[in-house]
Amino acid sequence: MEILGLIAIWIIGSLVWPWLFPGKCRHSHRFERNGLNNCPQCEQERTEREKERARLEHERKQQEQLRAQEIERRRRIESERLRQLSYLQQLTPIAFEQFVLEIYRQLGWSVTQTPVTGDNGIDGLLEKDSDRHVLQCKRFKSTRVGAPILRDLLGATIAAKASRGILVTTSSFTAQAREWARDQPLTLVDGLSLINMMQEALPPNWIVPREWVLRELAEEALPTACPICSNIVRRRHGRYGPFLGCTLYPRCTWTMNLPHNLFPQNAQPRRQRHRYRRRYYH
Repeated sequence: MEILGLIAIWIIGSLVWPWLFPGKCRHSHRFERNGLNNCPQCEQERTEREKERARLEHERKQQEQLRAQEIERRRRIESERLRQLSYLQQLTPIAFEQFVLEIYRQLGWSVTQTPVTGDNGIDGLLEKDSDRHVLQCKRFKSTRVGAPILRDLLGATIAAKASRGILVTTSSFTAQAREWARDQPLTLVDGLSLINMMQEALPPNWIVPREWVLRELAEEALPTACPICSNIVRRRHGRYGPFLGCTLYPRCTWTMNLPHNLFPQNAQPRRQRHRYRRRYYH
């Protein structure tokens, strides 16, 4: 019973004591009978704390918004770079070489485009301040450039007595190729690096000429004579698609790949003697 009495006294005291003897705030201002603190200084501090909390919340939301805008901006830039890269992958090989040479010309290099055939693996020569560089272009869509292509470029660089070889591609390089070219006088430019060079060198309003794109290539612009032997060329179809070939084959092996949309739609394959061999007639 004594324990229950002590507990009852403690409960009643804890309820009555604050009402009989209200406490003080840290500014020595007594609380009200109901326990409220009407100290103006405490009220001002409470208001300042709420303002600081609201300010921090506003800054946090602003930082999140800026972070989201930065992510969206980077996504748009990356999407635009991929779109431009996809556009470059549709160029003809010769047009892609002209495009790369135009970039280096805008960067201050003196460029010379080599002939289409018999170029010994060299698509262009770059000269500036007594430096002579060899340029090779590879317009690939998904195939990555490997070490054998870089070895051929190194041999062409040494044969041309150039100080450095540059390989520009619309795809990328294999890890083995990058590792091998690390100690060689070679410069590797992949697709995304090419887009950065284009944005740096070319004016913003410069666009790739429409006649450079495969789907816009006019059939009248195709050569009618072989550039090697001046004989008539004929359109043919091989395992990799349509192409132009010299009529003196196999004595003349000149060929030129054609886009698939230039091949006549009404050309029907006709089975020959061999079961898996097909030929197209116009």
